Amino acid sequence: MKWIKNVNIFILSTLGAFAAAGCISQASSPPPADSIMTDSAVVAVDSMIATADMMEEPDSLQREMYVIDGLIALISEPSLQLTNASLLPVAGRDTLNATLYHDNGIPVEMSYTLFEDGGAAAGIGNMYFFADYPIVSELAYGDTHIYNVLRKDSTFFSYSRSGQDHFKLIALPEGAEDSRIAHLIREASDLLQLYPRNKIRFNVPSVPLKGDLQLLAVSDVPMFEAPDSTLRPILMIPEKAVLGFMGANMQQVITDGKQWIWYEVMYDGVRGWINGHPAFVQERNDEVY
Repeated sequence: MKWIKNVNIFILSTLGAFAAAGCISQASSPPPADSIMTDSAVVAVDSMIATADMMEEPDSLQREMYVIDGLIALISEPSLQLTNASLLPVAGRDTLNATLYHDNGIPVEMSYTLFEDGGAAAGIGNMYFFADYPIVSELAYGDTHIYNVLRKDSTFFSYSRSGQDHFKLIALPEGAEDSRIAHLIREASDLLQLYPRNKIRFNVPSVPLKGDLQLLAVSDVPMFEAPDSTLRPILMIPEKAVLGFMGANMQQVITDGKQWIWYEVMYDGVRGWINGHPAFVQERNDEVY
């Protein structure tokens, strides 16, 4: 299970190795609509939820696991439009490839490259987007699948599925929920920025965060009072400074020729906005400290 944890953390820090060059290919899409499912799929979901409610499970969370897994099973990729994106490799590392399946511009599923230490591709991760579950990430380890779930009400839980129908709630360390939610939001924001905003309706939720997810400045980076690089910086965050991640803005910003999305961070009691490019900040972990 340590491999899953390390790979999940490593994908974001590895994005820095691919950020020097990128290319995006896209399928044509009509204007975004408000529904991500056909009428028949809605009926199927309603039936599945009703069935789950009748199951004699120990609690509502156990039933919820069945519902989420059922929603994932209902996704029919051939019926969805897809947009491919990639970040080209540098320094001999593998290419980051991502495929977003969407319904009229509304994200439904994303598959993306996972990396192990050193930047070698190590598998595929999946992310799902539903009305009541804005972000569900999935990692596979043999026959076991780990799901990290962010609910519509901004609460979080994790569970594993072994085989076809064995579910197990994963106990979180005390106080870990904020950093887990922040990790999901940051991961989804970073990946969704690869897709054209005029074609894809991003649905990364806005969740109040406490800054428990720590980032490390890997070079000096200016902080602004608002996500506007035409303003005068309020301070310069020094290399090796530890920051608390407070959220992301899907607007693009360019700093020293490096383009990324805005991050809202907390540093030394000051809250502000920075360029989130991995050349400036990376998630603090065993490889980045």
